[in-house]
Amino acid sequence: MRVQRGLWGLAAALFVAAGARAEDFRREDLYAFTAPEGWFRAGAPPAGQREDARIRKFDLTGIDVLYYDPKSGAVLENLNVVTDAGSLRLADEQAVEELLRETAARTGRALGTMVDVDATGRRTVGTTEFAYLESRWSHGGQTVRQYQAFVPGRRHTYILTFTFAGDDYDKRAELRERVLASLRLLDGGPPRIWANPLVWTCLGVPLLAGAGAGMWWWRKRRSRDR
Repeated sequence: MRVQRGLWGLAAALFVAAGARAEDFRREDLYAFTAPEGWFRAGAPPAGQREDARIRKFDLTGIDVLYYDPKSGAVLENLNVVTDAGSLRLADEQAVEELLRETAARTGRALGTMVDVDATGRRTVGTTEFAYLESRWSHGGQTVRQYQAFVPGRRHTYILTFTFAGDDYDKRAELRERVLASLRLLDGGPPRIWANPLVWTCLGVPLLAGAGAGMWWWRKRRSRDR
């Protein structure tokens, strides 16, 4: 009987571990990442688990995927990913800054509250470079923090939005960093400068002109030596 109970306990432990295992998410040939361990994917909770009723309040239109913490409190802590058309040019700092500020303002208008911008900038995690926006606002007496990473791909920009609440922000930041470190671009990443035909044109014309001038000088000197 004790052996049987032990086997049942082991099976239950394995079931819980399987349910808490981090899931690898992949969208076609665009990107892939490892979701936070123990978080549920909206629309596809683990077997034997129920979907959080608050998910029905989310407008998932245009969202690639949404993961959420089933243990979160009044504010549903989540990660969602959106694919936006066009690759963000990180080198255009002014345009990037305007995009980040406008994003924060748009969030405030959608929530009907004041959104404070804590930080903006550019970062590299692993081999992935991106622009980021850190903001916060108040909701029901809680401070809600949001971190958005704008990752340029070859033809698209992938926007990862992390929404956290509560006081343990450092622990949530570690979770966020693990997700960002796992992100892999499958579309080849942002266009390289050498892939731009205009670059080759700008380089090729002077090179050809220089080669032509060199050839003319060599022929002239040769004829003079004769």
